[in-house]
Amino acid sequence: MSAFELRVDPVAVLVGFGGTLVLAVAAVVPAAWRLARLPIAAALSED
Repeated sequence: MSAFELRVDPVAVLVGFGGTLVLAVAAVVPAAWRLARLPIAAALSED
């Protein structure tokens, strides 16, 4: 028997997944927006 018990309800799991999704989209969108505006040759070149 442990000293404590952790219970996670479905709402907490959904909030966690939703927060993760929002952070992931917020991190990816600026870079994707910048690359979408470049010509393909410029986007693929290594400087």
